[in-house]
Amino acid sequence: MKLHRSTFRCIEMLELVANHPDGITLTEISKIMDIPKSSAYDISGTLLALGMFEETITEVKKYKIGIKAFKIGNKYVKSNNLVAVAEPYLIELAERFNKTVYIGKMNKTCFVYTFKYEPKNNIVNLPNIGVEGPLHATSIGKTLLANYDLCEEVINDIEFTKFTENTITNPYDLNGELAKIKKLGYGMEIREYHDFLSSVAAPIYTKNDSIPTAIELSGIYSESQDLELEAKTVKEVADTISEILNSQVKA
Repeated sequence: MKLHRSTFRCIEMLELVANHPDGITLTEISKIMDIPKSSAYDISGTLLALGMFEETITEVKKYKIGIKAFKIGNKYVKSNNLVAVAEPYLIELAERFNKTVYIGKMNKTCFVYTFKYEPKNNIVNLPNIGVEGPLHATSIGKTLLANYDLCEEVINDIEFTKFTENTITNPYDLNGELAKIKKLGYGMEIREYHDFLSSVAAPIYTKNDSIPTAIELSGIYSESQDLELEAKTVKEVADTISEILNSQVKA
């Protein structure tokens, strides 16, 4: 399928600006996207007029993601039946372990968080909805990979960035980890992405979605925590959510 060039540039610019929460200048946009400044001006001006961008004027004019873009993204979350079904179970899970819970979906060679709930007494700031993460260095990323039919193709494209001393940095070790996840039904990660965090994840199985989805429980790592208990509990919750979603498909 041939991509429409102008539409592609609009989406590319939206993603670029969204990845710069403090704002980005027109010159920077033009340079990163490798397009003439006049073209960048026309596209950004249109997106600004439509409310997809906002302008911040300090010393230099910068563009930030606008309220219209937020509303569109929020409609995706609200229209997602998975979130509606999973939310009460995930809130209960987060409050029980006093950790943050996520729903994440695979997105090419990374994953993106589509839902987040933080317990009231949470003491660490973790990534928000829409943030992308590495597949090889997180429990949710590895769990998604383990449940993807085209897993090997994705692994070939992974850069294997080393984030900590515990990060998996090669396909051989990653494949070994994925085999364990397939056997156990859940994934674990101890200080592989951040030195002070650990997480556990389990897949959600739905009959009408070929792109893997999973839930994750994440928080500060402690040697006294029972990570296996957390992982088994997350798997039970994921299985329950999967069962409900698949029963709705049958109905």
